[in-house]
Amino acid sequence: MWTAAAEHRGHDAARTEGTRRLLFPLGTNSRRRASYLLTPSSLEGSHVPPYRSARVLIVARRTADSPQLLEAVARRSREGPCNFTLLVPAFPNGLRRVGDPADPGQRAAEQRIRAAVPLLSRAAKSEVVAVIGAHEPFAAVRDALQLMGFDEVIVSMLAPGVSRWLRIELPARIRTLGVPVTEVIGTHVPTSPLPAA
Repeated sequence: MWTAAAEHRGHDAARTEGTRRLLFPLGTNSRRRASYLLTPSSLEGSHVPPYRSARVLIVARRTADSPQLLEAVARRSREGPCNFTLLVPAFPNGLRRVGDPADPGQRAAEQRIRAAVPLLSRAAKSEVVAVIGAHEPFAAVRDALQLMGFDEVIVSMLAPGVSRWLRIELPARIRTLGVPVTEVIGTHVPTSPLPAA
C-alpha cells in the first residue's frame, strides 16, 4: 500500500476516479521542476523476495494509454505478482493563462493520467497508482527509483523518428541506475495536441 510521509509539509492529497495521488515537490534544485511522487510505506532493496509483489514503474507520456503498453502491462501481470505505478513526467512548460496558478505541464500530465489509469488498471487486473514527475524524464525516473525502490521499469515511447525519449536514449540511461528496463514502442497518439515524448 502506498502511503504519504505524514511529516511532509505542504502536501496536496487528492483522490480522482479511484486513483490515489499525493502530490508534493521533492528536492530543492531550482534549475529543474520538482517531482511529484508518492512514497511507499516501506523501502526495500531491488531483490524481490518470493513473498511480495514486484514493484513495476511504468514511464509514459503520450503513449500512456497505447494498446502496446496495455498489452505489455497485461503480459507482465500474468508473469507474476506485481504492483504498477504510472509515472507521467510533466510536459515541458507551455504558456500560462493570466491569473492561473496551475502549471500547464502538470495539467497536461494529469489529463494523460485520467485517460490512462482506468485502462492500465484493467490490463493489470489491479489498481494502478499514478504520479507526476519532473518534466525531464530521466530526473523523474531517478527520483522515483531513489524514493520508492522499484524493481523494474517499463518505458513506453513513440516510434523512432518521433520520440525524443529514444533520441536521448532514455531506456539506456535508466539501465545505468541498476534496474531492468522493458521498452515499449506505442503507435497510438492522442488527438489533443501534446508535446512529443
